[in-house]
Amino acid sequence: MPSENLPATTKKNSRSKRIFLWIAAIFLLVLVLGVTAVEVALHRAEPILRARVIDTLSTRFDSRVELEHFHVYFFNGFQVSGSGLRLHPNHIDMDKPLFGVDEFSFRTTWHGLLHTPMYVDKVNLRGMQIHMPPKEDRSNMPKLSGKSGSSGGGIKIFVGEIQVDNAILVLETNKPGKIPLDFEISSLILQSVGQNQPMKFHAILTNPKPVGNIDSTGYFGPYDTSSPGDSPIRGNYNFSHADLNTIKGIGGMLSSTGNYEGTLNHIVVDGETDTPNFSIDSGNHPLPLHTKFHAIVDGTNGDTYLQPVDAQLLHSHIIAVGQVVRAPQGGHNITLDVTVSPARIEDMLTLAVKTTPPLMNGDLKLKTKFFLPPGKVSVSQKLQLKGDFQVINATFSSEKIQSRIDELSLRG
Repeated sequence: MPSENLPATTKKNSRSKRIFLWIAAIFLLVLVLGVTAVEVALHRAEPILRARVIDTLSTRFDSRVELEHFHVYFFNGFQVSGSGLRLHPNHIDMDKPLFGVDEFSFRTTWHGLLHTPMYVDKVNLRGMQIHMPPKEDRSNMPKLSGKSGSSGGGIKIFVGEIQVDNAILVLETNKPGKIPLDFEISSLILQSVGQNQPMKFHAILTNPKPVGNIDSTGYFGPYDTSSPGDSPIRGNYNFSHADLNTIKGIGGMLSSTGNYEGTLNHIVVDGETDTPNFSIDSGNHPLPLHTKFHAIVDGTNGDTYLQPVDAQLLHSHIIAVGQVVRAPQGGHNITLDVTVSPARIEDMLTLAVKTTPPLMNGDLKLKTKFFLPPGKVSVSQKLQLKGDFQVINATFSSEKIQSRIDELSLRG
């Protein structure tokens, strides 16, 4: 390279370095300003979102809202988490909050954040407690509404789906000696389809007695603000692996399917049950039991009215009409009018008595009042029956006994 070209080349390289340094400095400044802006936005977003959450819940549930922890994180939009959420109704005097949530989280995009109302695709709740007040006080339940409430704000957040894990629903009572009714819900998904429209749900519940899982899908609502018990509900259920051994005195593994429709305080249920190994402890002889039933359920207190239950036990046909209602001392009182016909006496003896083969064979007709109170003793000890029965064409399984009966009959 000629020596006269070196100063020009050096000057050109120096200019390029200065340009590069200026670009780097500008980029660094933009980056610092961007990080600062994001940090400022986050600090501003957290109280804004917190206020929106509290204002929305306060308005929608007409309640005083407590929120212990609330945090905002910036990653692919806004991520929000919190804990210690409690709602206390403004018009009901309750020792415990109506709603409580141990932990919650949700995420929204920039577009969803700036949208009015703010749109959240999915909310996750863990450790939810719902304490419904006594039935007499439920007329003062919060009025769910999209309009402005006593707090002066409106609904500022719309949620597409709510995923609830590990929830418990408690139906409180103020009757002396009567215990609250508890339902454990391991999983619940709620999907909003629009204002004043039914809400789709999928729930998995743990039934306390008999212990088993209830998987139900259906629609609830729209919520009746003036009379919550008149809110419509419909769906279907699958009750699987229900262990009857958890009820003292009986045994077997029950499964049931069916559908339901009506209002919360008057749910019409039609279903079937299968228990291939139903047994009573006094006999301990498992027998197949199949039932079809039509029932009315009061979803506000759990009382059930059977109209009727149609059962088949081996060769015996059983019709039962009555009710299963909460007892003051806890558990349930079962009161039924039972008709057994056509039937076989050996089916009943096999079920109830340990003797094999059953002592007697023959046609059976029976009508009885059936009352089974709750308690820790076995079914055979607490069961009360009052009625009449008729055994026709009876024979004894023991030839010795039968010959003596025949001889006595001839003498007569």
